[in-house]
Amino acid sequence: MSTSGSEQGRPGARAWRRPGEIPSDTGTGRQIASMRGLVDGSLSGPEFARSWLSGRRTALARGERTLPPLARVLDDVFFVLEDEYAIDPLLRGPDDLSDDALVSRIRLALDALNELDGGP
Repeated sequence: MSTSGSEQGRPGARAWRRPGEIPSDTGTGRQIASMRGLVDGSLSGPEFARSWLSGRRTALARGERTLPPLARVLDDVFFVLEDEYAIDPLLRGPDDLSDDALVSRIRLALDALNELDGGP
């Protein structure tokens, strides 16, 4: 997919299909970087959740777009954070994901993203 000269500098002018197409300085790029940070242990569960949701807000504000199946993977992460994970450990109930379970879920999401880029 190409963009015209007038669209190249405008955030959100492209709709990304694969993670490898996404610049790291975008909100969507920050979401993926935070997923990697959680899985590699450089971010805690709460740090990941805050960072990922901040990246999502930035992506929405800038009009960044993703296309299926990439969009579905990112939407699934959003629903995990909204419906299954409590950022504040003191507010976690017995049905909420633990930090370890969150890492497992995000690892699966990263595996799906890697497959979109032709990885293992």
